Amino acid sequence: MTVARRAGMTARAKKALVRTVLGRVEALIDEERARRGDVLDEAIALVEAVPPVLHPLEREVRDQLEGRLSSLYSMRGVWRGYTRTKHGMRSDVYGAEADLRRALALNPASNHARDNLARALVFTLDARSDELPARLGLLHDALGLLDVGLGQALTHNYRETLGECLEELDRLLATDLGVVGVGALMRSDGAEEPPDENDLASWAAELTDRAETELAGGDVRKALHHLIRATRADVMDARVRSALLDAVSRWLTALTTEGGSPP
Repeated sequence: MTVARRAGMTARAKKALVRTVLGRVEALIDEERARRGDVLDEAIALVEAVPPVLHPLEREVRDQLEGRLSSLYSMRGVWRGYTRTKHGMRSDVYGAEADLRRALALNPASNHARDNLARALVFTLDARSDELPARLGLLHDALGLLDVGLGQALTHNYRETLGECLEELDRLLATDLGVVGVGALMRSDGAEEPPDENDLASWAAELTDRAETELAGGDVRKALHHLIRATRADVMDARVRSALLDAVSRWLTALTTEGGSPP
């Protein structure tokens, strides 16, 4: 690049260098076996070394490099969190999370990074903490990711992760309520008119209305119970997902700042 600048050929040299680097990256990531982690390390280091050499970067080149770097971090996150276990290595849940957060920061539109980050938070809860506030905080982060993802990409499959997230919220809620509290909720549910299977959206809206009333009265857990059911009924309703996030946030705030459960 120094020689190119002296010769007045900076633009052409930059394009050639970027092509060479990206070509080398493609060759590296073709590795699919146990060396996958090593070659992804090398590919990321290679792309990250380019901007200082090419400074200042044209916007098009910067976007191209950041897009490729995002995909590399996303791939390495999946490798660290899951794929490496197929080769007898232990999962690195925190390394996976860090890589996937970096990938999403570089490219917020990446469904691959968003989906896998949510999965990394939800499916590794047992490896992270047994404490209710910690688990609830991770689920809140995952729900935020899934909410944005469902709003951005109707065709992307976030439903499995969301379903597992709702299951875990149900478990936390049941643990916190205890047998008596869960029994009261079940009796309350049993007294309801069954929903119209052909109009679950209306039922989800009704449950959300009930939840907002419960929140106004200070009963966060009952509101959350309604909203878990509402989300299952109509996962694509942004209002329902927003209310669910709000209820989880309120419960988390009560647990972390007041040192106890909400009333």
